[in-house]
Amino acid sequence: MPSKNIESIYIAKGIAISLVVISHYAPNKEPYYWINIRDFLYTFHVPVFFMISGYLFRYRESLINNLDSYYNFIMKKAKRLLIPFFSISAFFLVVKYISGHIFNLQRPINLESVFKVVTNPTQSYKPILWYMFTLFMMFVIFPPLKKLFKSEIKLFLVSIVLLYIPWTNYFCINKLLLNFPVFILGYLIYSNFKLDTINLYKILIIFFASASILFISYYFYVSIKDLYYYERTTRLVLASSGSFFCLSISSIIYYLENSIIKTSLKTIGFYSMSIFLFHTLFESSIRLVYYQILQRDNSYFIPTAIFAVGSGIIFPLIIEKHYLRKFTITRQLVLGIR
Repeated sequence: MPSKNIESIYIAKGIAISLVVISHYAPNKEPYYWINIRDFLYTFHVPVFFMISGYLFRYRESLINNLDSYYNFIMKKAKRLLIPFFSISAFFLVVKYISGHIFNLQRPINLESVFKVVTNPTQSYKPILWYMFTLFMMFVIFPPLKKLFKSEIKLFLVSIVLLYIPWTNYFCINKLLLNFPVFILGYLIYSNFKLDTINLYKILIIFFASASILFISYYFYVSIKDLYYYERTTRLVLASSGSFFCLSISSIIYYLENSIIKTSLKTIGFYSMSIFLFHTLFESSIRLVYYQILQRDNSYFIPTAIFAVGSGIIFPLIIEKHYLRKFTITRQLVLGIR
């Protein structure tokens, strides 16, 4: 039976990936209120995963104690992140090339979009892959930088300074520096208090504090967007408070005994990799059928959105559980595990 520490992390992953799936259902005719919901969730749904990754890195950091162990760590992360990155890129290249001859795709296949899969994934035919590339780069640079600065606090302050310097979007450098402080925060969380030792009273304080900061910050974020340094500051605050908000919710849910919500989120969190990789395939299929084949309007938008989001969560989960984990080649190429 996993410890509370790991169970809370799975619940947090379940919450975060559910928010990702909701945010990525974006039909061309979406209502204004749905756009607002997605814009809000976009400020923190992926940073939650970076904070969790920093937390888990500290949880297992003792495995890296010399150059050889660092090399082995990087090779392990390359298998876990880069191999699926390229295999999923190839899979969706074929899928989108074929479907592009039938449907009008939001992100069609062309030479530029193929080239940008590596150089600038956010502008490619599979933009969500930027996360895997960026996370791998964080794992590469964090151990040597931490050793160089000899203090996580100093490194965190340096990462904030770098946040305000304009960077290129190529090779996800801008994404890396935007989310690096959140990764370090996750590391610092484990260093100062662990999810398996903090009591419910403290969790509730974190919940209400992070929720207040999140909603207040978002109000100011949407009110003033034109100032570069202001925008960067509010994005960091939103990403951090939103991540704390999700982690506190996961800890609260853990205390619910025999809860369907708890069990469901743990399961979703466990299969979050496949859900992340394949949810758009099912959401897009439903969107194309509803809007392009059936040519319907937004009269049934909410039921359609619920069905699309539910499909984006359930079908990838079933595929991994019953198929991807059964074969060595799919475990290695798609899931990045043995």
